[in-house]
Order: sequence, then structure tokens, then C-alpha cells
Amino acid sequence: MSQFYSHDDTVKHGEMLANRVKKNLKHRRKFFKRQGTNSFRLYDWDIPEIRAVVDWYDGALVVGEYVRDQTKDIPWLETVSEILAEALELPLDKVYLKRRQTRPSVWGKRYERLDKSDSYQEVQEQGLKFSVNLSDYLDTGLFMDHRQTRAMLREQVKGKRVLNLFAYTGSFSVYAADGGASEVCTVDLSSKYIDWSKDNFALNQLDLEPHQFVVADVLTFIDEAYQDGQQWDYIVLDPPSFSTRKESFEFDILRDHPDLIKRTMKLLAPEGTLYFSTNHQRFQEHFNSIDADYQEITKDTIPLDYQGREVHRCFTFKHRVSHDS
Repeated sequence: MSQFYSHDDTVKHGEMLANRVKKNLKHRRKFFKRQGTNSFRLYDWDIPEIRAVVDWYDGALVVGEYVRDQTKDIPWLETVSEILAEALELPLDKVYLKRRQTRPSVWGKRYERLDKSDSYQEVQEQGLKFSVNLSDYLDTGLFMDHRQTRAMLREQVKGKRVLNLFAYTGSFSVYAADGGASEVCTVDLSSKYIDWSKDNFALNQLDLEPHQFVVADVLTFIDEAYQDGQQWDYIVLDPPSFSTRKESFEFDILRDHPDLIKRTMKLLAPEGTLYFSTNHQRFQEHFNSIDADYQEITKDTIPLDYQGREVHRCFTFKHRVSHDS
């Protein structure tokens, strides 16, 4: 039987968490400021009984609880967050509460609207600017765990063509354009996210003109682009773990990732590189059927504030080089 937490337990958890978060904020804010970054993770389930994540967004906190039986009938998240706010001397309206599932059954739930504030704020990451919404959705518009991967891409794409699939709010696209890519094609099923991507380009004074922003089902886009003979030098492929949207395809990354990668590789230029990533916690790769060379680069893509947590897996794929004479 699960042990339900009392109010005293919750207060103790809040005080422990506040001590950890306050210490991490002091050190990490200085470190990331030197990188031109003001948004980062402060806590990620480091203490076993405190199943939560805490993220800093330039003066605001997002506190997410991994839901469990022990806290379902008490205001655990609210109480802990109030203690955090007091410790960091933040007003409560700068603390945003989220409840997360460790194993969401349907990908679409991750993107369901929680509020309708339509309130956005600007944050910085490695010298670039991004618009985030801390209240309306479970995710904020910026996946900070891929900060290093984006930086890696930016260093490689000068003068190259880049395709960003399942682009969300276009953060990879912004990095690519800032890195001097000759053309960036940003593809997502949601017109809202495509508009958000354009807003992120505008924040960074990046010209939209040489780039494409496409609202489309990704698999349909891949098939049509292949029929048209289109190719890109770099492709970013970071699909959802699950999708059961009626207007989109049914997708389960554990089952379908080999076929998705094979289809996407058809759009990769001969000397090109495909970045494939997933945040599915139980992901097992099945790459044997894919006629390509691949390398896992996960360790190189986990930022400092996510060290100790394999928040994603990341791989590069390249076409095999023929050694025939």
C-alpha cells in the first residue's frame, strides 16, 4: 500500500527542495550567463522522495510534479511551490505549476492546453532569443535539454540546406539560420507552432525570405519531397514518442522508428547528416534494417544542467560510403 504524505512531510520536502534549488541557481546562473543563457534546469528528481523538476526561465520558475498516489489527495505541488517562491523571493505569479506523467499513454495529451493566458516572455539561449509560454501548455516552447545539440548543428551548417521535421517552435531552425544555413525548411503539423517558429526568427532579426515554413503531416511531406527530388544536407528528426491524432498518422516510436528513419534518409544529400533523437525513456534502437552508418552522440548532447539524467537519446546517420573500385 502506498504511504500517503502528510502536511509535515510536504513542508519538509519543500524545504529540502528549496535548499537544493537555491544553491543550484546561485552557481548555474553565473555559469550560463557567460554563455548568453538565462533559462536552465535547476532540479530533476535528485532526491528520491521529491519527484519533481524545476526549471528557471529568467526570473520565473516552472515546477513540475511527477504525479503519484502519495500526493493525489493533498496540495503537495502547491505547498512545495510556495516554499520555493519564498526561498527565492519570487512572487507566486512567477511560479508555474505542472503535473507530469512518467509514462504518458497518449502523445497528444502532452500538447493539450492547460490555460488560455496567451502570455509569452522572451528568454535567451546561447546568444539567441526565444519566446516561451510558461502557463498554457505542459511544455513551454523550448526543449532546453537539446541546447548542446542545437549548438552542434549551428557550427556545421554554414552554406548548407537544413530540414527540421516535427519542428515544434523552430528552435533548431533558428540555430541553423543563425549558423548561416543557405536554406532552412521548418515542418510541423500545427499552424500555431509554425507561426511561433516565425516569431522566433523575428526575435533574432533573421530574414524569413530564404527559408520555408510548412504546415504539413510529416510523413506526407517526406513522401512528396522525395517524389519532387528534394534533398537536404542536414536533417533534424525529433519525433514524438506517440501520436494518435486523428488528422495525423498513428505513430509509436518503439515500433516505427526504423521505417521513419529509412524514409527520411531518402531526403538526405549524399554527404549529409541526419540527427535523430527521442526522449522516450524506454527506447531501444533497432537500426539493423537501415542501410546507413550511425553513431550515438547522446553523451555529447546532454547539457550541464541535465547531467546524470539521460533525458534523450541522440544519433547521427550518414549514407554508407561505397569502397568499390
